[in-house]
Amino acid sequence: MAEAFALAASVIGVLGFTLQLWTETAEIRKSGSTIDTADCARNAADLQKLCDQVKSLQDAQSDLAEAVRIKQIAAEIRAVAEELAVRLAKCELPADQKGLRRYRDVISVLWHGMRMDADSQMRRLSALRDELQSELLVSMSKKLDLGALRQTSWFEALGIDVKQHTDAILQEQQRIRRAIDDREVSAERRHEEVLQRLDHPPVCSPGSSGYSNTEARKKHRIRELCDRLWFDAIPRRHHAIDVAHHKTFEWIFTGQKKTNASNTTFLEWMDSGQGLYWVSGRAGTGKSSLMKFLEDDPRTEPTFKEWAGKRKLVLATFYFWNSEAANDDRLKSLSGLYRGMLYSLINQEAGFAELMFPNHFIDGRSWEKNFPTVPDMDEAFERLANAKEPPAAVGLIIDGLDEYDASNAEQMAMAENLRRASHSPNLKILVSSRPEDAFETIFRDTAKLRLHELTEQDRQTYTSDKLEAVPRFSTIATEAEQGRLIDLIVERSEGIFLWVKLAVETVSQEIDLSMNTARLEKVVQEIPSGNKELSRLFDHILRNRIPAKHRLLGYGLIQTMQLSYTLPDRMIPWVEGPGYKHQITTVLLSFFKDDVESALGVPIGPLDVTEASSRAELGCNLIRKACCGLLETRDQSEPHRERGIQYSQLDPPVHYIHKDLALYLSQEDTTLYLRKSFSGAKYSVQANLLKCFVIMMKFHHLESEQGLMAGQVWDIWRFAECSMRIARDAEVFDPESTVKLLDELDRVMIHLHSIGLVPALSAWSQEYSGHLMDYVLENFLDPTDGTHWSAFFPIDTHFRSDLNYRDKSGEPEHTNFIAFTVEQGLVKYCQSKIAGIGRQAITKPGRPLLSSACGNPRVWWHIRGSIRHETVDILLQYDADPNEAYSGMTCWQTALCTTHSYIAQDVESFRELEKVLRLMLQAGADPHANLEWTTRERTSKRNWTNIKHVQSAIEVIENTFIHHTPELPWPYASMCLPKDVPDPITLDENRREIARLGVGLLDLLKEKQIAAPRRKRIVRRKIKRSNTGDSIVTMKGISRWRELVSRRTRVWSVRFRARFQSKPTK
Repeated sequence: MAEAFALAASVIGVLGFTLQLWTETAEIRKSGSTIDTADCARNAADLQKLCDQVKSLQDAQSDLAEAVRIKQIAAEIRAVAEELAVRLAKCELPADQKGLRRYRDVISVLWHGMRMDADSQMRRLSALRDELQSELLVSMSKKLDLGALRQTSWFEALGIDVKQHTDAILQEQQRIRRAIDDREVSAERRHEEVLQRLDHPPVCSPGSSGYSNTEARKKHRIRELCDRLWFDAIPRRHHAIDVAHHKTFEWIFTGQKKTNASNTTFLEWMDSGQGLYWVSGRAGTGKSSLMKFLEDDPRTEPTFKEWAGKRKLVLATFYFWNSEAANDDRLKSLSGLYRGMLYSLINQEAGFAELMFPNHFIDGRSWEKNFPTVPDMDEAFERLANAKEPPAAVGLIIDGLDEYDASNAEQMAMAENLRRASHSPNLKILVSSRPEDAFETIFRDTAKLRLHELTEQDRQTYTSDKLEAVPRFSTIATEAEQGRLIDLIVERSEGIFLWVKLAVETVSQEIDLSMNTARLEKVVQEIPSGNKELSRLFDHILRNRIPAKHRLLGYGLIQTMQLSYTLPDRMIPWVEGPGYKHQITTVLLSFFKDDVESALGVPIGPLDVTEASSRAELGCNLIRKACCGLLETRDQSEPHRERGIQYSQLDPPVHYIHKDLALYLSQEDTTLYLRKSFSGAKYSVQANLLKCFVIMMKFHHLESEQGLMAGQVWDIWRFAECSMRIARDAEVFDPESTVKLLDELDRVMIHLHSIGLVPALSAWSQEYSGHLMDYVLENFLDPTDGTHWSAFFPIDTHFRSDLNYRDKSGEPEHTNFIAFTVEQGLVKYCQSKIAGIGRQAITKPGRPLLSSACGNPRVWWHIRGSIRHETVDILLQYDADPNEAYSGMTCWQTALCTTHSYIAQDVESFRELEKVLRLMLQAGADPHANLEWTTRERTSKRNWTNIKHVQSAIEVIENTFIHHTPELPWPYASMCLPKDVPDPITLDENRREIARLGVGLLDLLKEKQIAAPRRKRIVRRKIKRSNTGDSIVTMKGISRWRELVSRRTRVWSVRFRARFQSKPTK
C-alpha cells in the first residue's frame, strides 16, 4: 500500500519544483533581476532526478482504487517536467547579457513552444496538485492504517529522499484526520445543543413527564424524514379514480368465484400467513376502481387485522399513474413508489423510521442534501422485508404496476422485489396490473385474480341501472327486450368495464331517436367488441358515433383537452408557489361555442351560483353530446392535499375517460384525421381556448359571499400565464382574434388591479392555506401606485433579485402591456401595436423593448420561443438602438448576457439566438463592447467577496456556440429545468451545426470590428463655431492633455528607475 503514497509523494515533489520555478520567473519579470545560468543547470539536474524517481515508482502495483488516478497524474506531470528539464539544460546563455535582455532570452528558452501556454500549464499543474493533496491522499488515508504503513518492507526499501517526503505526507494526513475528528466532535456537540434548544422542553423535575434529549432529536429527525419523503402528487391518482358503482365489487367480501386463472379468493389469501395477491386484468376492466374500493371500504381494515392478530396493523397504499393528467413523473417511477409507501408507514408508526434508516438516526450523523435516494429507499424496503419483529404488521396496496415507466427488465426487478418481500410473515402485499410479460413471469406462482372473469354481474348491474334511469327506455322496450339488450352489452364487453360505460353512453343517446330496441341492438353490434384493443373502441366512437352535426364541436373539445395537457410543460416553474391547476372545467367549456365578439361583451364581475350551475350543466351537456363519453367530469368532493389547489364543486374539471385515449390521439393517423376534419373551417383551437381563458378571468372573485362562485387567490395569475403561452400559437393561426383577446385581457387585468384583486408577489412565499386568506388579502397590489399590473407578473421570489426586476431608480421594467408581450415573445401582437402607435411605442420609459426582446430571464428558457428574432427585427425596423443603455447595460450587452448563460434544448433555439445576434450587429451594435458581471464567493464562514468578470463578445460567442461551455444557471434555477429532456447538443451533428453558426457570427463580428476600430482614449480638440460660421480651435483640451501627459511621464520615470535599478551581484 505504501507504493501509492510514495508515488504520490514523488509527484507532489515534481509539482512543487515546477510551480516554484514558474513563481520565481514571474517574480523576475516583476523585479527585473537577472538569472544565473548555473542555477538553470542545477535546477535541470534536480528536476530530472525527481522525474527519474517518479518513473521508477510508476510500475509498482497497488490494490487501492486511487492508485490508477495517481499513475495517470504522474504520467502527465512527468511529461511536462522532463520537457522543462531539457529546456533548463539549454539555458547556457552568454555571460555578458544583463538585465531584461538576459531574462527575456532565458524565459524564451524555457517557455516558448510548450504544448500549452505557460499560465495555462501552471494552472493545470496546480489543479493536479490540489487533486492529489485534497482528494486522493485524504481518501487513501481513510482506508489505511498510516502507522502500520511505515512498518512495511516496501516503505523501508524506498530511497531516503522519497521516504522522507512520503513520511512527511503521512504525518500531515494524520494531523488532518485528527483535526477533522476534533471538528466532527465539536459539530456533534453544537448540533446536540441546537436540537436541545429547538425540540427539548424545559428541564423537568424527576418523575415528571417530558421527552429526553434523545427522544426529542429522534422526533425531530422523523419529522424531517417525512418531509423529505412526501410530495404533493401522492394522493392525486386516488382522487382521480371514480367511485365504484353502487353494489359493484361486493363479491370480493361476500362470494368470490374461483376459476382456473383466479386460483385464490381474496378472503382465502387473507387467511393465509403470507404471500402476494395479484389482481390482473386487461385495460379498462376496473382494476384501479377495485383497489380504491378495497382501500376505502370499512371491511378491509378488519380483514387485515384478523391476519395481524395481536400485532399493530399499518396499511399503506400507492397508485402508479402514467398519464398527462398526473402532471408529476414521480407517479410513474420507482422513487415515487418508495416515497409513497415509506411516508405512509412512518407517518402512521414512527418506529419504522429507525428500522428502515438506522444509520441516519445515530447521534452526530448528518444527512446528505439529496437523501433519501432510490438506493437509500431500496435498502430501507429490504430492511423492512427482513425485519423479524417490526413495530407493526404491514399491509401494502399498490395499483398499476404496469404504469411504472421503465424497461421490461426494470419492471421485472420491481415485481421480483415485491414478491420476495411478500415472503415475510409481517407483510401482506396486494398489487394490480395488466397481464404483461414481466408480471406474468414473476407472479406465475402467486395467488391471483383475473378481474375481467369475475365482473359479469357488476357489468349487468351497472348497465341496468344506467339504462333504467333514461325515462324513455321503459316506453320503447318491454322487460324482456330490456333484458336482452342488457345481456348483449354485457356479452360484447368481454369483461371490459370501460367498454360497458362507453356503450351505455352511446345507447342512452340513441334512445331518444329510437322507436324500439332493434335500432339500439344494431348500435351495440356496430361497436367493436371488448376483446379488441381499446384503440379500436376509441376509433369507432371518434369516427362513427359522434353525430355529424356535433363532429366539429366534439373534435374541437378533444383537441382543446390535448392542448391543455401540454400547458404544464410551458409554464414558468413556480417552485414555491401553488401547484399547477388543471384549467379545463365545465364552466369554461360552456363558453366554447361563443364567438370572439360575444366574449368581448361578457361583463367583468363575479358569477352568481345560479348561473354557474347552469353553465356547468351546459358544459356537461356539450361533452356528453359531442364527445360520446371520451371526456368526463371528475368529482372533486374529496379534499385535496396538493399545494394550493382547490376546485369548486360548482365547476368540476374535465379529463379523458382513460389514459389510453391520450395514446390513441397521439397516433399519426389519428392526428392526420383530426387535422383534415378542420381543413377549410375558420377555426383555431388555440384562439378558442384563449377566448375561454379571458372570459374566466372576468369572473375572478375571492370572497365566498352568499350567491357568488368564489375562486382561489392565484387563479388570476394562472389564467394570465396560460393565456400568454396559448397566445404564441393562437397568433399564428388567427392573429386578428388574438390581438382583440389580448387587448381584452389587458383591460380585465387593469380593472382587477384597480379594485385590488391582483395578488402581490410578497404573498407567494407563504404556504397556501384557507386560514391564511386574511394574510393574502393584505398583500395585494396597491391600485394607487400607478404601476402597470404586468410589472408584478409572478416570477418566483428566489429569481426576482437575480433578475434585477427594477432598476436603481425603482422604475418597473413593464410600463405597459406591449413591453410585457415583447418579453413573452408575442410577435404578431407587438407588430400590430407598434405599427398602429409608431415609434412612440419604442421610446417608452423604463426598460427598452429591444432589451426585453433579447434578454428574458433564464428560468424561462426551457419554454421554447421565449426569444424571438422576429420581434428584434420589428423593433430594429422602427429604429430601436442596440446601444441604448438600461440599468448599466446596453441592449447589445443584454443579448451577450443571454448568450453567456444560454441553456437551449435544441439546435433551433441556437439558430434563433444566432439570428438575434446577427440582427443586432447589422443594426450597429458596438462590436467592441465587453460583457461584465460580478459573482460572490465565500471567503470565510461569514464573509463574502465580489469578483468582477469581463469577457469580450468574441469570447462569449466562442464559449456558447463552439466550446459549448455557457455559464450554468444558479442552483435554485437548475431545479426548475426539465430533468427528462435529452440534451441534443451532445450529438456530433448538432454540435457541428451549432459551431458553424458560431463561426459565422465570429466572422461578422470581426468584420464589424475592423470597419469600426476601437476609439483611443484621447482628449479631442474642442471646436466651436463663430458667428460667421468659421471653425475656431480652442486650446483648452490641448492644455489639459499636455498637463496629463507631463504628470504621468514623471510618475513613470520614477517607477522605471526604482524597478530596474541595478543590484550588486553575489
